[in-house]
Amino acid sequence: MDCPSCDRSIPDDANLCPYCGASVVEPESKSEPPKKRKVPVWVFIVGAVVLLCGCLFVLTLVFPGDDSPAADSAQTPEPTPTPAVEETATPRHTATPAPPTATPSPEPTPTPALLTIFDIRQQKKELTDLQWDDYCRRLRGEEVRFSGKVLEVYSDGRVQINDDSEKGPVVILKQIPRETALEIGKDDRVEGIGTVEEVSVFLGIHVDIAVTGMRID
Repeated sequence: MDCPSCDRSIPDDANLCPYCGASVVEPESKSEPPKKRKVPVWVFIVGAVVLLCGCLFVLTLVFPGDDSPAADSAQTPEPTPTPAVEETATPRHTATPAPPTATPSPEPTPTPALLTIFDIRQQKKELTDLQWDDYCRRLRGEEVRFSGKVLEVYSDGRVQINDDSEKGPVVILKQIPRETALEIGKDDRVEGIGTVEEVSVFLGIHVDIAVTGMRID
């Protein structure tokens, strides 16, 4: 390198010039702190303008404009009238009454044969003792026909007859009015209808009947 003082060539690693004795080491320059860059004024102006525009925009959203009726009528278009559609009257269908159907007359119910003392005697022959007891319980209140010869008229108004059926049960007629019982004599024939009160077996069949209708011959 060259000496900065005498411009002679000196070794590169020399600190002093061997010719003039001048120092060839460059003093270290003090590093200066970087200077802060100043923001241009126009940046502040632009920012202020943008902020002002934003405020105006927000105000227009919050307060859209005049709420007076005149403004509303000016802004809101009048609705277009819709032409009225004439309603066509739909004819009502009147229900036609169905022709009356002929109600079939009920068939006559056959009248069951009235129970007789003979029927009771036959059941005694055909049923077991257990079945007979159940049959006697079911007989109470059943309507029965009787006919036969008078054997006795008791003081309490009961009338004992011997039923016309062969070897028929002893039949006791009850609830006969006293005036009627006074007219009945032995060997008179009586016949009529009543309801069964009791059926018992003691030296033969005994049937107690509450008379509802009777004829004396």
